[in-house]
Amino acid sequence: TTSTTKTTGQPNVRIRRDTQPTTEQKDPANMDDTPRSVKDILLVLGAEDASFFEGTETLEDEFKLLKRSWRDGARRCHPDKGGDPAEFRRIQAAFQSLRDLKENDNVRGGTFTSYLPGGGGKSGEDDLFPEEDLDDNINDIYERYANSTATPSYEYYEAAAEEDVPTYKVELAKSGRSQCKKCKESIENRSIRVGSLDLMSGSYGRWHHLDCWRVPKKVQAGLTSHRNEDAVLRDLLSMEEVLITGLHRLSEDQQRIVCQHVMDSSNWAGRKKTKAIMADESAKPPAKKARRSSSIVPGSFVVMLPGIDGAVDDNKYLRGKTFVLAGCFPEAGGGEGDSVGVENIKSMIKEFGGKGNTRFSKKTDYLLVGQDAKAGKFG
Repeated sequence: TTSTTKTTGQPNVRIRRDTQPTTEQKDPANMDDTPRSVKDILLVLGAEDASFFEGTETLEDEFKLLKRSWRDGARRCHPDKGGDPAEFRRIQAAFQSLRDLKENDNVRGGTFTSYLPGGGGKSGEDDLFPEEDLDDNINDIYERYANSTATPSYEYYEAAAEEDVPTYKVELAKSGRSQCKKCKESIENRSIRVGSLDLMSGSYGRWHHLDCWRVPKKVQAGLTSHRNEDAVLRDLLSMEEVLITGLHRLSEDQQRIVCQHVMDSSNWAGRKKTKAIMADESAKPPAKKARRSSSIVPGSFVVMLPGIDGAVDDNKYLRGKTFVLAGCFPEAGGGEGDSVGVENIKSMIKEFGGKGNTRFSKKTDYLLVGQDAKAGKFG
């Protein structure tokens, strides 16, 4: 079997300005079948043949083009902007599947081009690796991501569009010589440290102890829940090679240490106002706090989608029905001002064809009452 490798060197990436399918390309939105091969998954991101990667020299260059196509597609189809949730999940799953192949060094021949027509290498042969020779589990990988209902905010994809290289790196300190930029103390060898990208040198520096690291707003925007450790771990791993790099190389125990740091909103950057609000709330009478407590574990709520995880397969099931939400819903996500829980429920209602509001009108059909709902609003 002939193998194909890319030459090393400085990236020579041609920016693909039009990621929409041309009249000669297959439109992924109109494809009925689930992608069954790497070639099918590449097509979801607009890579129909080897010309998509023209001008690239390395696997990293190819991945940059795929990442740009993913970002453009995710923003175009994001549900928060009225996009198609099914196509959004399709684009998400395609990118995450290809990222897994790259991270695990499972890209055949060291290049995505080799999976496409015209990508046979120096000999010019097409389909260097025939369909039957593809990894048997690629479809399982894709299906696992496609069935996920997690939807990071639109702002996360806006932030991801700013850089081609991950802004932050998480790793174990390689020696005891680096110094934390915040506390100025040495970072112990083999302890977790977080650094940021120096755009001038192209390397990572400005290292911090994990405990000293302020979680950036870009990372915050990618969290679908900050109170559930499994959800935070899933969200952080989905940021790998987008905003963060190195996390997948840590052990699961080390990854969860990072999760616990990220889950604590007191470690978040740009949270001064929120901290002041939290301080004010701590001074309120205990009775007020008691009303806010809940025995339900926050972050356990998952926005259901038609036909997934046992939900009715009908996106018009609630058509013509208007729901009014009163109070807060910490079990549905909570969030700053508890707005995340309300928005999650409104999003789920919308997925099934209904309409969710927070104000009453003559068209109100159902009232959903959460914690701390004010009785005056029911009149």
